[in-house]
Amino acid sequence: MEFKVLETEVAYHGEGEPLKGIKLRAYVQQVLIDKFQSLDHFSQRWLTLLKNGSKVSALDLPEALQEQLTVQLGKEYCLFDCICSAAFDQTPITRRDRAENVRLLDLSMCSTDQQREILDALLDQYIHQGIAVMMNKQVLQLPPFTKMGTLLELLNVFGGKRQYEKAVGELARMLYDGSEKSAV
Repeated sequence: MEFKVLETEVAYHGEGEPLKGIKLRAYVQQVLIDKFQSLDHFSQRWLTLLKNGSKVSALDLPEALQEQLTVQLGKEYCLFDCICSAAFDQTPITRRDRAENVRLLDLSMCSTDQQREILDALLDQYIHQGIAVMMNKQVLQLPPFTKMGTLLELLNVFGGKRQYEKAVGELARMLYDGSEKSAV
């Protein structure tokens, strides 16, 4: 299928079909509601994609549409909120508000102050650069993490790579769990 995004509209056609036009929001609703019957189902799939390190393209939403949704809503929102706003009529929550909501939970999965410091810095990365950067352990090789230790030292703070990935997965779950709730 070929398509072109024209600010708030999508023009598309399948092989041998005439060109069709539809509002961007309606197209996103059509694609995602056919695939995910509810916001909960979509949220679970989103978290699974993050946990497995998969690209959001696995949602069958072309990159050009993803970019346009982000442009329309604003760069302070993550793609998850852009999609939820368009497809499920949810009030979007900024990345900053999501991170602050998690911080209010006191990062209870941390057993040490150093773990809390690392996860807090990851939340800052999420605010400024998004979920993909936060989920990539290579971010630990960049400031401010380099002041906290080497990649191996930081992973060992959590007991190793697997436990670090589990903690970051839990952090992502906390960011998106209950996404229909408003920011504090």
